[in-house]
Order: sequence, then C-alpha cells, then structure tokens
Amino acid sequence: MQQGVALLDADLRVVVFNDRIGKLLQAPKGAIDVGVSATRMAAQIPILGRTQQSDDSQESWLTHLLTRSTLFYQEISVGDRIVSLTSTPVDDGGWLISCDDISALASIRRDMADQNRRFDAALANMPHGLCMFDADKNLLLCNAGYCRLYDLPETLTRPGTPLWQILDYRQTAGNAPVQQEAYFDVVVEAALKGSAASENIVLMDGRVIKITHNPMENGGYVATHEDVTESVRAEEQIKHMAGHDPLTGLPNRTLLREKLEKELALGNGGKRSALLCLDLDHFKHANDTLGHAVGDLLLKAVTDRLKTCLGEGDSIARLGGDEFVVFQEEVQTKERAAALAQRLVNAIGETFIVEGQPIQIGVSIGIAIAPDDGDTADGVLKNADTALYKAKTGGRGTYCFFEPAWMPASRSGANSTPTFGRLSQAASSRSTISRRSMQEPKRLSASKHSCVGTIPSGAWFHRMNSSRWRKKPA
Repeated sequence: MQQGVALLDADLRVVVFNDRIGKLLQAPKGAIDVGVSATRMAAQIPILGRTQQSDDSQESWLTHLLTRSTLFYQEISVGDRIVSLTSTPVDDGGWLISCDDISALASIRRDMADQNRRFDAALANMPHGLCMFDADKNLLLCNAGYCRLYDLPETLTRPGTPLWQILDYRQTAGNAPVQQEAYFDVVVEAALKGSAASENIVLMDGRVIKITHNPMENGGYVATHEDVTESVRAEEQIKHMAGHDPLTGLPNRTLLREKLEKELALGNGGKRSALLCLDLDHFKHANDTLGHAVGDLLLKAVTDRLKTCLGEGDSIARLGGDEFVVFQEEVQTKERAAALAQRLVNAIGETFIVEGQPIQIGVSIGIAIAPDDGDTADGVLKNADTALYKAKTGGRGTYCFFEPAWMPASRSGANSTPTFGRLSQAASSRSTISRRSMQEPKRLSASKHSCVGTIPSGAWFHRMNSSRWRKKPA
C-alpha cells in the first residue's frame, strides 16, 4: 500500500496504523504506535507540530485536531519529498490520517505554477476578475482579481479545475450565485449571439457581480467579473428615495398612486378593496409644544404602531405631514374595513412615550371602497378624503365611510365631484386646509382681492387657501 494511514479515536489516540505513514513522515521508532496520543506524535515528529499552510488556513496539524472538526489537508516537505497529509473527521469523533508521496505531482505543479505566474504578470493590473474555461467548463486560467473576488483557494485556481468544483466551493463559502440558472443563461446567450453578453448576478453574500462572457471558437469562453454592488445599490437607493418617505421609510404619494392605479386597473376579478385615509388628531399641538425633533420621533412611533395593525396584503403609505393611507385588499364587506379602522383608532389612541414624554394623540379615518366609491386612484383618494373630513367634524378619534348620497343626484357616480353644499363645501375646503394648515388665521386690512372683491377690515384667512376668507368667530 503506497498510502500511509493511521486512525485516531475520539481521545486522539492511535487505534490502528500502517508502517507506510511512519516512513513518509520520517517518524522515529515508537512515535506512531497503538495508544500513542496525537500530542506525543506532534512532539516526536517535528513536521506535525509546525504551522503549515493548508488548503484554507495556516495552523499546525495538532492545533486543527484539537480545535476543529473539519477536513484538514496539508502538503508538507519531509526531507526531499513532498507529502500530502489529509486529516478527515470520522463519525465517532476520531480522525483518519492519510499520507501520500506527491513529489512527482508537486514537480508538475511547480511547472504549471511557473506558467500561471507568467499569465498573472500580464493580468495582474486588470481591475476586474478574468477567467477562461474550455468547452467542458474546465478552468484554463484565471487572474488574481478573480480569486480575490470569490476568495478561492489556490487548489481551485489550477488549470483543469472543473467549474462545478469552484461553484461548490463558493456555495460552501457563501458567495455562490443565488440563482444558478441565471449564471449559465448568459453563457448560452453569448454562444447563441456569437458575441459578448453581460448579466448582473446576485450572490448569496449580497454582492452583485456583472459577468461578461465572450465565446471562443472552440466552445470555451473568456469572462470578466466586475463587482458592481455599489453602483447597483446607489441606483436602487435613488429609486427607493423617489418612491418613499425619507422620515418613516413608507411608500410616498407617488408610489401609492402607482399601486392604486395598478390594482384598480387589474380589477381583481370583481373583488373590492378599501382605502383608509388617516389624519392624526392633536399632532400639531404636540409638534409645536415639544419641538419638531420630538414630532419626527412621534411620527416614526406612529408608523410602527400602524404597521402592527395591518393584516396580510395590507399596505401603508405616508402622504406627508401627519397624513397616512392604508390600502386593504379583498374587502368583501364594510365590516372588514371597519374592523381595521377600529384597530387603528385604538392603537393610536394609546399613549406614546417619546423622549420620556407621554404624548396623547388620536386619529380620524375616512374610508372609501373601490370600485364602489371610485375606479381610479384620484377618485378613491378624493372620496376617502371627503369621508375623513366627515370623521373630523364628527368628533375626531373615529372613522367614517364615504356615502354616495353626498354626491349630487345628477352626478351620483362614484367619481363625481361633490357639490359645495354644507358637507361638500367643507370637503373642498379640507383639500387645502387639512393638509397641515390648521395654523392660526391671519388678519387682513381692508384690501382688494382679484377673486372675491373687497375684503372687509378684520377679515381672516387661512395661509393655504387665501381665496376663502371668514370673520373671526366671536
């Protein structure tokens, strides 16, 4: 038997061995024998006690056996020979130690290493990883950038290494492609085109690698691997910021509108959905009294509490200020929407503790059912907003459904504009007043206004709707 073998038990003592292992390791007589411990072996066979470069770490043979339970492979110089020392854990806690004289193989490997160094010298300055595979997907060459990109051991960068072995290692290392199919799709695409093809590949560790394949005439290919994680993340961040509120991280009005338009356009097979417009009660007082910093923290706390009330398929957005919208899918009855609204009212009605300050606020909610109360995003939002104003004027801290009866008889469709009667006039005013315009009104001196004529002395107006004025109430 050309291979030297020794079996150690769970206590790291020799159970069985052959003479070949002693010869390969040049062990003194008695250094390897039944009952001898690994510690004694390392003490009497110097090469076992030294720190050696293994396939994935730099540690001594004894240290590995004492502290680890993974396969340990070393190639060590013993006299003028190169010996491979493989330590394999076995089921009972012991180790199988095997040795081979790989001097001839090592000589061949040195020749190949010289060739690789010549290639590396030419490729070392490349900013990206480069690899070349033959038609059978065996490695022909790769540069240092490719090895660094995937933290490959030297044994997997040798010519002839099958691609599947590299991918298996990367799977273990946690940097393999999330979707293996996509990894090979670009190879097929490049071969069919007969020219270069690129694909961004997401790895298990979260990085994004742009791989560009260039097919060769013999069926192989050359590929460059570029880490584009930062640029991709930057693009994603820009896209996220365009559709999300920077304070709470919730979707904003733009993203909400896109979702509503999509859902309403699909029709959902006749299923109904509910849109709940939320406006916090007494938030302005807390914001003005405790400061905007506390107000921002309060809005974040409100967001977290609202999320806990949502069911599967429900989504939430922030319109701005202290206004939120909840979209509830598959609402076959008003009772389901009412139950959600009540949960939201109850949750926000509980005291908040922000920066050690107890804060009491509430929420008023207006609800519109689609497609009954509107089959477009604007229509549903408008009618939910009308219902919200009704809830506000009805005492706050409650919810109200939109009623088609609020519409004029001649235009009773769900998307009709309400008449500016007692309720609808208030709703029209709300479209400008309620958007955080609950400030104290300002007094005007007698002046001329282009829309409504002379404004009497002592009149008052709201900042966001200067075309409507009123006398200060007594």
